[in-house]
Amino acid sequence: MNSVNSNNHSDLKPLITEFKSILTKAKPPSFTLYEDRTRVGIKKMEKGFVYYFTKQYVPQQETIGVSSLVPQHWAHVLMIDYDDVSNMQVIYEDLKRLMEKWDFSDFYIFKTGDTNYHVLNFTLCDRGVVAKMLKTCRCDLAFKTMGLSSNRKAWTLRVTPKRSILSGDIEKDAPTYISRITGNANETVPVSNVHWTLYKNLFGIPKPVTGFLWGSDDTDAICEKYGTNSTKEQNLKATYGYD
Repeated sequence: MNSVNSNNHSDLKPLITEFKSILTKAKPPSFTLYEDRTRVGIKKMEKGFVYYFTKQYVPQQETIGVSSLVPQHWAHVLMIDYDDVSNMQVIYEDLKRLMEKWDFSDFYIFKTGDTNYHVLNFTLCDRGVVAKMLKTCRCDLAFKTMGLSSNRKAWTLRVTPKRSILSGDIEKDAPTYISRITGNANETVPVSNVHWTLYKNLFGIPKPVTGFLWGSDDTDAICEKYGTNSTKEQNLKATYGYD
């Protein structure tokens, strides 16, 4: 792909309108209009030629998150991010369905907003198995595939407040621990000691009563600072080339 220019925009509507105008003048199906979370553009179908704008978001807040990856093992723990859940029965039903198919240690539920929740389970799992588990849950759609991307290779949930990068003010509180659900695993199922240790230190969660704790307690190895809430400003890079 070749970059041809770069401009700051706060709204994609004029750009989409322009592309639709171009398509109206073209002879369908020579061109098609497409838009997703990262790109909006036009594509000439018969030769695979693409002209699009890539949305590059500028973070407005920062927080500290925890990676699902278990250090020195290449296993993962299960993290679930629920948004806009008005009835927690949705979460309970999802967890029940998971335990009908897999063996789990205890689940821990955290509240992150009025209708938002995090659910964690520290049982060691293969990354592909975690992806299959998330497919069965009614959680945030983008979060389901986060750990499968080539850039991240893990899922991440925040454990601290969201702070403004400019002022340092807290704009969203840290998660709050609300409950534990006993798992269905026996004493032979390994549980990530480093993840449980971190959440115990931060939130005072109890020790799981199912499975056994395994691995180090070096919590720095699973924490990372990252930017978030990046919808206020964006940079659109015009790009063309062959798909």
